[in-house]
Amino acid sequence: MKFSCTQENLKHGLLIVSRVASKNANLPILQNILLKASDGVVTLAATNLEIGVQVRVRGKIDEPGVFTLPAQLFTNYVSLLSTERIDCVLTGKEVHISANGQTTVVKGEEATDFPILPDIEQTNSYRIAKGDFELALQQTSIAAAVDESRPEIAGVCLKTKGGTMTLAATDSYRLAERTTTLLNGDGEQTVIIPQRSAQELLRLLQSTIAEEVTFYVNDNQFACRFADVEFVSRLVEGKFPDYEQIIPRSGQTTAHLSKEEFMKAVKGAALFSKTGVNDINLTFSDTSQTVQIQAANVQLGQNTTTQPAKVEGGEVTITFNYRYVLDGVQNMAGAEVKCLLNSTMSPALFQSASDDQFAYVIMPIKQ
Repeated sequence: MKFSCTQENLKHGLLIVSRVASKNANLPILQNILLKASDGVVTLAATNLEIGVQVRVRGKIDEPGVFTLPAQLFTNYVSLLSTERIDCVLTGKEVHISANGQTTVVKGEEATDFPILPDIEQTNSYRIAKGDFELALQQTSIAAAVDESRPEIAGVCLKTKGGTMTLAATDSYRLAERTTTLLNGDGEQTVIIPQRSAQELLRLLQSTIAEEVTFYVNDNQFACRFADVEFVSRLVEGKFPDYEQIIPRSGQTTAHLSKEEFMKAVKGAALFSKTGVNDINLTFSDTSQTVQIQAANVQLGQNTTTQPAKVEGGEVTITFNYRYVLDGVQNMAGAEVKCLLNSTMSPALFQSASDDQFAYVIMPIKQ
C-alpha cells in the first residue's frame, strides 16, 4: 500500500472516525483504524461493534492495499503535522509516513481480524435537510435514558410517516419530541437508535459540511450517508413506550415568558437546590402576571427570582429538577418560552413560542 493525500483531508477524516475506535480486551484490533487505498480514494473506517463509521478521503494511490493503525496515535500524529502533503508507504507491518522532511514509522496490524463493516441496505431510504436532522437529534437525544436496564428507552425512537420524521426520547422523568418534514420518502417505519449511536451521529453531523442526509431504516440496522461519511448502527430491540397521551395538549394554566431571563433565574436558584434532588419551585400567577423561581437549602440558604410573564388560568406551584428544565429550554429556538400546566403533580409542557414542532415534557418532583 502506497498513497499520498493532503494533511487537511486526512486529519479531517481521522477525526471523524477515531472517536468510534474503542478499547476491547477480547478484540484489541478495535482500537485501530482501517485504511483502504484504492481507486483514487483512501477509505478510513472504525467500529465498536455497535457503531460503524467510514469516510472517504481523496488521495493519489500508487499501490492499493489495506492495513490498520492505532486510532489515537495515528490521529494525534497527523493532527500535529503542518505540511500540506503526507506520503504513506506500507512495509511489512509498519507504515512509513513522510511529511515535510519528517519520517515516522507507525506499527500496525493486518486487516484480517478487523470486523467487516456491514453494507448499507439501501431499501427504505429517506432524505432530510442536514440541519433539520441535526436539530432534531440535538433536541431529543438529551432525554434518552443513560441506564440500559430498560433498553427500550435507552435510545431515540425514530418514526417516519406521511413524509415526516419524528424523533422522541424519554428517561421516564422527561420526554422530548420533534417532528420534521422529509425531503423525500413516505414509508412508515419505527425503530429505536441506541443513545450512544444518536450522540455520535449528532457529533458527526455537527462536524461535517453537507446539505442533505440520506438515511436507511431496516429491521436490524439504521444507516445514513452525508458528504463523504457513512454511518451504520445496530438498533435497540423492543417497543418504545406509547408516549403520545403523556404530552399535554392543553393546560389549565398557560404562561409565556422570556427564555433568557428564565434560564438565568433557574441557574441562580439551582445554586441553592438540594444536593441529589436538584429541586426548584416554580409559581405561575395569573393575578400578578409573574413566574417565581425559588429554591432553598438548609445548609446554603435560599434564592427567589420573580420575573414578568403572561399567565392565563389559575395560579399553580410546581417543583421540577432544574437540570431537566435547563436541558430542554436551552435547546429551544426563539426568545420566548410557552408553558402548559394542569396541576402540581401533572406533567408540564415546555415549548418555544415560535416553534411548536419541538415538545418537551417534564414530570414534576413529588413533595
